[in-house]
Amino acid sequence: MGEPGFTVSVPDLIGFSDQIDHLGEFYSDFGENVALQSLELASVPVLSPGSGQLTGALTLFIDDFTALVEAERAAADRLGYGLSMTYDALAEVARDYQEMDRAAAGRLHGTAPSDEDRATDSAIDLEGQRSDWSQRLNGADYLDGIELTLPTMTYEGQFGRFNTALSTAGNLPATVDAVIEAFFGFSIIKSITMPLLGGWGFLWVMRDLCAAEADGFEAVSTVLDNGVTTLVGVDWIGDAANSFAEHIKLARTPIDAHVANLRTASKLFGDMRDTIDAAANDLAKLINKLISLAISTVLKPVAGADLAATFLSALSAAANAADQGIVDMVKDALGVTVGMIVTAVDALVAAVSAACTSTKSLCAEANDLQPPALSNAGVAGPAVADPEELSERPNDGTAEEPSGDGDPEGLSEQVR
Repeated sequence: MGEPGFTVSVPDLIGFSDQIDHLGEFYSDFGENVALQSLELASVPVLSPGSGQLTGALTLFIDDFTALVEAERAAADRLGYGLSMTYDALAEVARDYQEMDRAAAGRLHGTAPSDEDRATDSAIDLEGQRSDWSQRLNGADYLDGIELTLPTMTYEGQFGRFNTALSTAGNLPATVDAVIEAFFGFSIIKSITMPLLGGWGFLWVMRDLCAAEADGFEAVSTVLDNGVTTLVGVDWIGDAANSFAEHIKLARTPIDAHVANLRTASKLFGDMRDTIDAAANDLAKLINKLISLAISTVLKPVAGADLAATFLSALSAAANAADQGIVDMVKDALGVTVGMIVTAVDALVAAVSAACTSTKSLCAEANDLQPPALSNAGVAGPAVADPEELSERPNDGTAEEPSGDGDPEGLSEQVR
């Protein structure tokens, strides 16, 4: 009889299977941790009720954002579970080799041991592990250094300083806003300013969290690749080893897709946060200009005067005196700047809507991520089944009946 078509170091099989188990746990746990931080630690704005398309667009984005976080968490759980199933299969293979070697060794002490038994005993090494598999990844380190302090929005400070400077004017901003609503049919404070005063800094936190999650999952893919390179062809040679290497290649494919998905999400959140920040800065300046125009058109500010009351009184007096010229002057003066605000808001709504579309696409991609099925003869089946021909069995005419908890058929080598 010829030599067997395989060699295997069982301790290294066990070592790599344990590492795969750790990778699976890390994958699921890391995805869960990031999701919890995204939904609980990040300050998702509570949008104020109000009219206007900006509020509606931002509300829809928050819904899509929440759906994406849940989809990413579910994807991490599925892919982590897939790695755990791969661990189960490889650990079962290692046990199968152990049983195969023990059976062959037992027959070697009997009368007329077969060449197949000698070859099997020689091909299976139960002694020494040649790789320190446990040191290949420490997943707990990947959350270290992620700063979860919400960034300060620059325009929040501008609005704050703006309101402080006008505090001696009473309720002037709201008064001017009421005039704008009467003239142009919408409230800048309710429809624009209040929605933008939410804690949108959470988007920068999401940018960093998604990038860190992608880094962690990319490390998992790298460790799997390095592990297979170290094991297959060195400590495990044969058809079963090659089939296992192909399975790991298939397992890395959705993981690499998950990494790409998260990197795209990270860029999306960062870009959207920058867009909101820049738009809000511009809007703050326009609102400041709007108030200044309203005051300068109707009256000259008097130190210590209640400008809101004075402004309304002067405007009401002009209207009551049928001095339509003053009213039209105010309307015309405000109209240009109001138009600029409407244009800026339209552009912001378009940017948020585009972000919603991208978020939905990322959510669909995450929902499609699935680990490869471990199945007999390559046919899709329950995840707990192993690929046939990943196990090899001695071809000595004494095929053993598989036990209820034995290796999946096809996971042990055949002696040639």
